[in-house]
Amino acid sequence: MEAIDNLTEPMSFEGQARAEKMINLIITPLGAIGFAYGWYVQQFSMCAYAIFLGVALCTLLVVPNWPWFRGSTLKWVDNS
Repeated sequence: MEAIDNLTEPMSFEGQARAEKMINLIITPLGAIGFAYGWYVQQFSMCAYAIFLGVALCTLLVVPNWPWFRGSTLKWVDNS
């Protein structure tokens, strides 16, 4: 049960920045490679497939709340 409880812990601000960086480092090169390969074989669908592959990979890596996205949480001040 502890593993399931850990998944409900929110992502930290540094984790959000890390997730955004991962998305940019995965989708942009795959899009460029797909565009170049699609240009070479004269088939635009290859570009779309590469981008879809990047989105699917990013979904698997970024959407679950993995432990490396919860590194430093903020300490909130009490109301009193």
